[in-house]
Amino acid sequence: MKTTKSRFRTFAVLAALCLLMVPVVPKLKVIWDLSERRESLQKESERLHAVQLDLKAQLKEARSPAAIEKIAREKLHMVKKGETYIVEIEPSDDSF
Repeated sequence: MKTTKSRFRTFAVLAALCLLMVPVVPKLKVIWDLSERRESLQKESERLHAVQLDLKAQLKEARSPAAIEKIAREKLHMVKKGETYIVEIEPSDDSF
């Protein structure tokens, strides 16, 4: 008779533990998902920080007098006083 009571108590304790785990398991999944999301956001933040540093370096270089002069000459076709601007004309196919 004692074994039946003992088995019943064991079963009751296990059933109670299972019932207590029901609300905990979904919360553990949420915690796991948030942890993975945090890691991915941390990696993205590090990547964006590296991009930001690169862009700051490019901006610093672009603001230098040499870079400004290069852009003025190559893209805006500007010249200094006393210089002559030469335009290359490519022959077209219909001129011959």
